[in-house]
Amino acid sequence: MTGPARCLCFLALVAVGCGSSTSPSTPGTATFSGALTGSVSVLALGTYVSGDTAWGFAITNNTTAYPNLNFAGQFAGTSLQTGTYTTANSELVSTLVTSAAAGGQLWTQSFDATDVSAAQGSFQLVITAAGAAQSGTGNTGWNAAQGTATLTLVPESGNPSGSNTNVSVTF
Repeated sequence: MTGPARCLCFLALVAVGCGSSTSPSTPGTATFSGALTGSVSVLALGTYVSGDTAWGFAITNNTTAYPNLNFAGQFAGTSLQTGTYTTANSELVSTLVTSAAAGGQLWTQSFDATDVSAAQGSFQLVITAAGAAQSGTGNTGWNAAQGTATLTLVPESGNPSGSNTNVSVTF
């Protein structure tokens, strides 16, 4: 599995806790500017699935709150690491923002190290503290990571705004 499908699969694994009892302990905030404005509470989770060559990180908010943010990234290694992550040291990163439940507009950011020319938007993820790891069924989760993310998303085709959305996240 490659590209966006791999990233969405990872996000689904994070959402169900990857077999560990990990649930986010402290909500953060995502602030939108540009084509979308406002702010929402977000949760950040890191995960490592036993036997994989990469760990993952997700930032998401309540699926009924809008704007709705879903960020998922995959990074080389077997545990969540502090540091700054950009296209220079990331495997796969994808973000989707929707403006409303029905008839909402979409903005995306995507990066796949195997096809750099197809990248859209930009991202910078800074993890300043990983927090304690929790293990279960051979998988590991981190629910208390701290840091920031800065995202620039481009409008999807059919989005009449024609303008980028910027997202600043603290967690």
